[in-house]
Formats: sequence, structure tokens, C-alpha cells
Amino acid sequence: MAKSCLVDYRGFITDVVEPGEEFEVYQGDDSPLRWITCDDDNVTNMWVLYNGEFFDSADRLERNQQMKRKVEYGQIEEQLDMMYWDQMNGTTTWKDHVTAVKTSIVNQDAADADATFYAGKKEFEMGTEDAPAWNSLPAEKRQKLTKFKNETVYEPGWELDPTTNRPVYKGT
Repeated sequence: MAKSCLVDYRGFITDVVEPGEEFEVYQGDDSPLRWITCDDDNVTNMWVLYNGEFFDSADRLERNQQMKRKVEYGQIEEQLDMMYWDQMNGTTTWKDHVTAVKTSIVNQDAADADATFYAGKKEFEMGTEDAPAWNSLPAEKRQKLTKFKNETVYEPGWELDPTTNRPVYKGT
């Protein structure tokens, strides 16, 4: 069974729902988001679309170990709070946390020196507004035009322009 994925132009999946459960989004040619069908039932919003393929971002090749560490360390305020309470309580929570991060996320130089570190990882380049990620899909899969479950109802005088798919006022 396939899933419906709301994908942004960069290739990041923002939502995954069952087919027929899609919520309404602007579907014009210049839309930064599109509903696209993924044939893999295991897809999550942690996956990406690149070069016509959906894959788990854990399999994405990244060469920024230092940024991963920075994120994992947490906010400076949180670290300072840990240090304060360590001094007050005679504990080593902050040191333990930093050691765990350094152990679990290798240094960039060490990663680059290890020939097997990037084995099985896939290159990923984000799409751009001029060349969105879905352009790498076959034409029939580039956009899933959808009738939405809770479709917008327009006030009298308003209707969708068939060319732009945007609401326009036609008068009463």
C-alpha cells in the first residue's frame, strides 16, 4: 500500500498520510509543496526525496559531524543549568552528557579518515525553487492532483481560476 507524502521543493517530507486523507494545499505550478505518492509503506517525515527516490534521512550522507554534535549538546542555557546543578549537588551530569555526545558522534576528521564511515550512505542535494526535488520523478508521479476530504468552500462570487488554480472574484 502506498502513502501520500507532502513534500517541499527541497525534498523534505512534511506530512505522511493514507491516500484520501490529504489536507488541502495550494496546487498551482509555483506551489512550494506537493502531494506525492510514495510506494514504500515505511515512509516517515524523516525521509527525503532526491533523484527520484524516497529514502530515510538516516541513510543520507552528511559531512557535518560538528553540527550534529552542536545540536546534540543542546542550548548553552541548558548546559549552564546542568553545570550549576552539578556544582550544587556534587554530580557530573554535564560531563556525562558531553562525554556521551562525543562518544556517539565522531569528530569530522575521524569520520573523513575512516573509509567505511560513509559506506551505504546516499548523496543528497536539496532541490531549489527553480529545480524542485519532484522534478526528478517521472512525469506521471510529479504531482498528485487531489480532491481533498475537507475542500474549501468559497463565498458567493468567488471561484477557482482554471488556469492558475487560485481563487478569483468573479462577482455575483
